Amino acid sequence: MGWPLVWDQGEETAIQSPRGGAKVTWSGPPLMPDGGRDRLHLDLVAAGDRDAEIDRLLALGATWAGAGRHTADDVVLADPDGTGFCLLTPR
Repeated sequence: MGWPLVWDQGEETAIQSPRGGAKVTWSGPPLMPDGGRDRLHLDLVAAGDRDAEIDRLLALGATWAGAGRHTADDVVLADPDGTGFCLLTPR
């Protein structure tokens, strides 16, 4: 996302937009059983070359989870815990 890391201690991590606002935080393994739906779903847009970003995310541990959730060109990936997110085509 290109957002700076606010903290990363123990199993707790947070990032925040360079413009300020709310922080996005996460920590450790899920506390509740998976109910079949993602507890969180992010729609992201690559700042540069989308194909290069897909390769980078896959190298970091993401996996292919589908395509076309919003449009036929969008890519659905999952993080190492299985939570899905979309890499959208820039407008």
